Amino acid sequence: MITNSELEYLVKNYIENNLTPTEEGILIKLLTDSPTEETLEQFDFFYNKFHKTIQLEEEKKDAVWQEIHSHLGVQKNFQWRKLLPYAAILIGLLLITGIIFKYNDHTKIAADRHGHLVTEQILLRKNKGTILILDSLTGKFKPIDHSVFDRYGIAKDSSDILTFKNTNQRIAYQNTLLTISTHPGQVQKIILPDGTKVWINSNSQLCFPIHFDSKIRQVSLTGEAYFEVAHVPAQPFRVQGSHYNTEVLGTHFNVQSYPAGLEKITLLEGRVKVSNHKGSVYLSPGQQALGTADQPTKINVDTLDVLAWKKGYLTFDNVNLEQLTAQIKEWYNVKFIIIRTKNQDRFSGTYKRTNSLSDLLKNIEAVSDLKFDIKEGGLYVENKP
Repeated sequence: MITNSELEYLVKNYIENNLTPTEEGILIKLLTDSPTEETLEQFDFFYNKFHKTIQLEEEKKDAVWQEIHSHLGVQKNFQWRKLLPYAAILIGLLLITGIIFKYNDHTKIAADRHGHLVTEQILLRKNKGTILILDSLTGKFKPIDHSVFDRYGIAKDSSDILTFKNTNQRIAYQNTLLTISTHPGQVQKIILPDGTKVWINSNSQLCFPIHFDSKIRQVSLTGEAYFEVAHVPAQPFRVQGSHYNTEVLGTHFNVQSYPAGLEKITLLEGRVKVSNHKGSVYLSPGQQALGTADQPTKINVDTLDVLAWKKGYLTFDNVNLEQLTAQIKEWYNVKFIIIRTKNQDRFSGTYKRTNSLSDLLKNIEAVSDLKFDIKEGGLYVENKP
């Protein structure tokens, strides 16, 4: 029998996307194996405590619930209408674990009906990021070995989170610049000397001083990162991107700043100022500033889509097949990709970054006319027969 505190833990961590695969299995079993009225009442209480009710269209609710019945043998006399959050969270779990792959605007439930099997495994990349230090003699960055981390106040915990400490013993290094460089397929969380938390996305670089100036905390970014800035009223925090400066006191925001593309600054909490020499805009939560050389444009966006990468998802937004496979290659240890089709479809969707590439490919096969084969560490793409 699960305790109320254990149930609260499972619901809270599901909503925050922090459940382990084992914990996801426990929650699925709990919600599908003859749950008691008391369990469902407690579930409803905890769900509403941590999250608002999810609304689904009536036809989609019926279709998805039927799919749950067919896969898990849920009792036919159970009605999702009694507890909408119960149905919504269960649907979410099943989508994540791959039991249900997709339901589209026509209420079609797709599953892998083609019997296609992948005999080889390609897994997520397990790269470790590099910490670089600016060499005052050469003016170039060079890697720091783990053996000298303590010298620079760097600590690494069992979850690979890097913490940079600002102590009196490090005063000699107060002008030292450090750079965190992430490899393809890696997301690195760090804690800056002022307590600011940063998640650095794949193929990105964040440069910062080991000791912040007394007047301003400034970092520079190439790529993408999410910031939870520690509130220090007398010391603004500034992110220098490819085109814009983003300045805050303490808030949560995401910056995407690749030199060849649009720079995008998205605000989750608080208020930020985005500026360049041509002008500035102020953002409220749910707004995004974007542009290149001109004054930034301000739009409203869905912040869940913006932060999908941080939550462990791959997001495809109207991409073609070449762009789709390029993103797959970035996150997985794919040696090569050979496309044997002239497929002109565009792809949109959000998928959990599971460890095995074959899981992701089965999901894409189920909702497309494509067939994927993994051979010799490479990926072959063609049309279904």
